Amino acid sequence: MKLKAQISIVLCVLSLILSGCYSMVENRTPRTVPQNSSNIYPIAIKVHSAKVKVADDSYKAAIVIDGKRYDMVKNGRTSFSFDYEPDVPRHRAAYYFDIDYLLGGYWKTYTSRVYELNIINRYAVGFECNRGRPYAQISLLGRGFAEGDRVELSGIPCETEFISPNVLTFTVPLIGGGQCYRAVLGSENGNIGLGDFFVDALRINVEPNSISLRSGERQFVTVSIDVDAPEFGLPLEITTDIPGSIIMHGVAIRSGERSANAVIAGGQPGTGTLFIGAPGFEECGIPVTVYGEGGEDSPMGDISALTDEFNLLD
Repeated sequence: MKLKAQISIVLCVLSLILSGCYSMVENRTPRTVPQNSSNIYPIAIKVHSAKVKVADDSYKAAIVIDGKRYDMVKNGRTSFSFDYEPDVPRHRAAYYFDIDYLLGGYWKTYTSRVYELNIINRYAVGFECNRGRPYAQISLLGRGFAEGDRVELSGIPCETEFISPNVLTFTVPLIGGGQCYRAVLGSENGNIGLGDFFVDALRINVEPNSISLRSGERQFVTVSIDVDAPEFGLPLEITTDIPGSIIMHGVAIRSGERSANAVIAGGQPGTGTLFIGAPGFEECGIPVTVYGEGGEDSPMGDISALTDEFNLLD
């Protein structure tokens, strides 16, 4: 019985050796690959041996896909490749490898685990350019686009137009400029990350570019932008570091227009800056000097005739 037990142990060890447990496969094939027009997908492996010395030049490899066995091309002593060309278009394929090698004068076979190759026919190559200012139209290039696909910038939806399965265009919304947003392509087929998109700030122009007036006087200023104001108009954010010296009503540029007139009135004497901004626009600073009422040092003439026009704007 003791001899039979020893023989059993030896047989078990030989079985392990013959099963190829001393070899392993490093699959160098990506799990996911984009579909290409040639419909050919390279699969590559490198074979490693462990614990037992195997002659490298004895290795042979085959790949089994859908039950069909194909010999792989030997590219090096332990490297192999195979160009997989499906008979019909498909999205995934399961496969495994058989590795034959010579050990101790005997041919042995190691069978790898099963792998999966995913062939995607929908992906984004990238933006035509990865920055733009609000209202700019940007192209997105890729494959497998469909009606209903949409681009979002940090969760903010963009007006997106389907051009073809390879091209989408989207309009940068009126959002804060001078910063990066995380871009995503969203659809019913799942979301695709597009990387960062930098939004440049629009500029606000003011005429005149500096203001001097006496206390109690009023002066027209024109605020303009380089794009049409959005559907609900563009309220302007007006602040100043001399609140006691400047009297000014709220100003908004009407929908579809590019400018608005406003009136500024002089309050207490002082020198400072009038700041005008809006979402998506770079803040504009206008130097303001308010002189004492009737002061001879004022370079401005009497412009009290603007009073009636000012009242009309109210």
